[in-house]
Formats: sequence, structure tokens, C-alpha cells
Amino acid sequence: PTATPIADYTVGYDGGSKFFNHLDLGGPIDKEGKLAYRFNAVYQDGDNVLDVREQRAFFSGALDWRATDSFKISINGAHHDYWSDGDVATWFNVAQAGRVPSASDFDTHRPILPNWGTSHDVYDLAGANVQWDIDDNTTLRAAINYNRANRASMAPNRLYLKADGTYYYQAYSQEGPLSE
Repeated sequence: PTATPIADYTVGYDGGSKFFNHLDLGGPIDKEGKLAYRFNAVYQDGDNVLDVREQRAFFSGALDWRATDSFKISINGAHHDYWSDGDVATWFNVAQAGRVPSASDFDTHRPILPNWGTSHDVYDLAGANVQWDIDDNTTLRAAINYNRANRASMAPNRLYLKADGTYYYQAYSQEGPLSE
């Protein structure tokens, strides 16, 4: 939350056909400034330069209540949803090749791996905290937070380059909670 009102909207371009929007709002709710908020929202969608489709939605909000000059209660939360279709390798293994390949070894106009990989990650969090400035030297703080992360993905991964210039890959699959 911010004591000064804010209202910003941004549109951007990340390459390929991928655009994003960002909204940032905040400020005091009451005349005395005891209650203030902040809200952010981001939405992104489109194909990157390797034709990997990505979609991202993010929302966060916070609310502060200053009961007195020395006592504040805050609550906050966020949601992040990321989806991609056409995932490619996340790392290379060149040990079998005996050399590090140069960019000219690959057709840079297309992904090295098949683009059937997908990934869907969802993150949620919520929290609250209390802060009491007892005096100039003593502050008491308490907080509680909750977070949950879930992933469903299947993608080609781990590209192995062999000495003869050919390569192969492994794929992985994962579904379920990352944390809770």
C-alpha cells in the first residue's frame, strides 16, 4: 500500500506475438490515511520467437490499517497462473560430444526439440501481519502466511549432443503440488 495515490497502466511487447498489460493501483482509502491499498494485475499472452505459446495472469493485493501511529495490521494475497505450450529443452548435456557446440551447429529458426511440451503452474498465497512499535527501540511483529503451488507439465528436457553431431533428448512429466 502507498500513502500517495497511484494509477498506472502499461502495455508492452516481449517479441514474437507476445504482448502484456500491467495495472498498478494504490493509495489511501479514507481521508485520514489510516486505511490504504495496493492492487497489481498483469496479463500476458502470445507466442515467443520460438513459437512457444505463453499465457500468464498475475494478481496481487494488499491492505494496511494503521489503527494508531504505532500499530499497523496488513493483509495481502496473490495469484499467479502460468501456462505454456511448446516448451523446449531447459538444459544441454555436451559430455558425450566432447565439445561445446556453436550456434551454427543448429537451425536457429526452429526449436531443437519437439514442441509438444506443456506446462501449467498455479501459485496462490495469502498472509497477514501485525506490527506494533512499542517505543523507539522496541518493535513487536507477528505474521502468518499460506502458500500453495501446483504444477502439471510434460515436456522434452535434457538435450544430449553426441560426438557425431546427432542428439537425443529425454522427456519428463510432473503433476501435483509443489508446496502447501
